[in-house]
Amino acid sequence: MKFFESIGAAWDPLTITVDQVDEIGDMVVGVVRADGVRRGGQPAGYGAAHVFRIRDGKIASFHEYVDADAAIA
Repeated sequence: MKFFESIGAAWDPLTITVDQVDEIGDMVVGVVRADGVRRGGQPAGYGAAHVFRIRDGKIASFHEYVDADAAIA
């Protein structure tokens, strides 16, 4: 939860668009696009894949794989 709070705190506003969500074994994978304005006033955006590993019905781990070709300035 702290990870997501820190991401939100760096943007004003931040919009996450979910392109696709799939369940693969014990993982849930989401392909997303994040766009917004950084706290300093600079517009930015990036694409990413979010991978959640599920154990006993709860999130056990989370990894974000960011589009390296569209790095945040």
